Parts: sequence; C-alpha cells; structure tokens
Amino acid sequence: MASECKFCGASTHGSGCPHSPHKKHEHIGSDSECIYCGTSQYGAGCPHSPHGKHRHGHGAGKCVFCGSSLYGAGCPHSPHGKHQR
Repeated sequence: MASECKFCGASTHGSGCPHSPHKKHEHIGSDSECIYCGTSQYGAGCPHSPHGKHRHGHGAGKCVFCGSSLYGAGCPHSPHGKHQR
C-alpha cells in the first residue's frame, strides 16, 4: 500500500499540498523512509523537507533523523541537535 500525505491524502511528495503549514506533502511513512521524499537516506539533502534534512516515520525505537537508538543530545542530523523517536 502506498503512503499518503497526512494533510491532503495525495500519494505524491514535494510541494503543492494545499493544507500543510509549509505547503509540502508530508507522509506518515515508516521508520525506513523519509516522510518528505520517500528515500531511505538520513541527514542533509532532502529536496522536499522544510529544513533540508530527511526525517523518517516513527517506529522501531529509532531516531527519526539519524536512525540511532540513543536518547537526548548528540543527533548529527536533527535540526535541534537531539534524538527524536
């Protein structure tokens, strides 16, 4: 089953969401893919993220920004420097 934007239900990624606060589609996604572009990558370089960084869906007890199982400060990819699950 294909994922869909949590704001409008579209299956596409990127700009054009009429209901998103940042006008970009944001999928609920899984812990194995970026919610903004669908790739499995972590870190900088997401072409559709409002902050330019890949962010994965929640699950499997991993940080959504780097995939680590750690808590607290020290996430190299989080916009705020902290691991987030």
